[in-house]
Amino acid sequence: APEVEEAEALLEDVKEVTAERIIDEATKLLQQFGTHWRYHACANLLQTLLALAAAAANGGEVPLCLGLNLLPPGLFEQVSKHASTILAIGLRIVAQFFEEHGLPMALDAVDFENSESRQTLPDETSLSIGASGGGDADEMEEGGPTDVLAARAITHSAWLACALESYLSQQGEEFKDCQNAAVELRSLLWRSLAVHHPDALLRSVCLSMQVENASPAIASGDLMADSDFVTSTTVGAMGASASALRERAEVLMQDDATAGEEPTNSAFLPLVMKHVIKNVLAPDAGAPVASQVVAWQLLSTLCNFASKKAAKAILKTCVPAIVECLSNFVAQEKPKKKELPVLEAW
Repeated sequence: APEVEEAEALLEDVKEVTAERIIDEATKLLQQFGTHWRYHACANLLQTLLALAAAAANGGEVPLCLGLNLLPPGLFEQVSKHASTILAIGLRIVAQFFEEHGLPMALDAVDFENSESRQTLPDETSLSIGASGGGDADEMEEGGPTDVLAARAITHSAWLACALESYLSQQGEEFKDCQNAAVELRSLLWRSLAVHHPDALLRSVCLSMQVENASPAIASGDLMADSDFVTSTTVGAMGASASALRERAEVLMQDDATAGEEPTNSAFLPLVMKHVIKNVLAPDAGAPVASQVVAWQLLSTLCNFASKKAAKAILKTCVPAIVECLSNFVAQEKPKKKELPVLEAW
């Protein structure tokens, strides 16, 4: 009936207004903390949202997420009926924060060990710094403890955003809103990193793919150690980073002075290439053609991205694999049709 449809439309409007108020108030709340703690809070929120998404998809069973269960006992039972809405609002809070607050200008200048785990409750040294509110993202000093706190939180947020996008994309129609919110957040964050902080982007790619010696070790039984989870997040990270780097190239064509410089000697560029070649493109990797296509697209994009200052890394890491792939293809008497997209991607 028309009256019912009108009432339902009004209810949806009320829900949207309520959601917007929650997002605005939560973003204002984040502004009450020091600059570095805002990024840290966002990473903690995304880690909690990933655990909530997994619980909602698995009948309430709450898994460990990076070694922790950030959902208090009994919380999921209380919010289970609204899990999808909570996920969407949580993702939009983080997206609005990054959109309004931005990223520290000196992010790529911060050096830290990528393989160390991020502490959800930092140590006393970090707790004593950056506790006051106010300040802009530009204030981050180079080399201090809070630099590492914020930088690690940002790269982990990029990882968690990618993981949430990949994980939620496999869920049902009831997760549609939070699927869209996850795509928007990941797109926003990865594009910003690619354009302005490319070394931090490469760090985030290493985390998302769980590259050996460039990402924290995760114990078996953890959600993020699950083989299917790792595979889907890896494919998502390959596609996301290739897309973000292509957007960077478009920005550079417009002579945007705010674009971050190409890393001169990034340790993470060859690590990403080697990982993709070994775990996706190698004959014994057993990766499906669709994944190989995405892998070649990423390698092609990385070659364009780092062709000026990191040519040696490209020649040493990527070219031999290209030659081997082409040689194997040419050697076949009748090339398989399924392998054509792989070569076209390159």
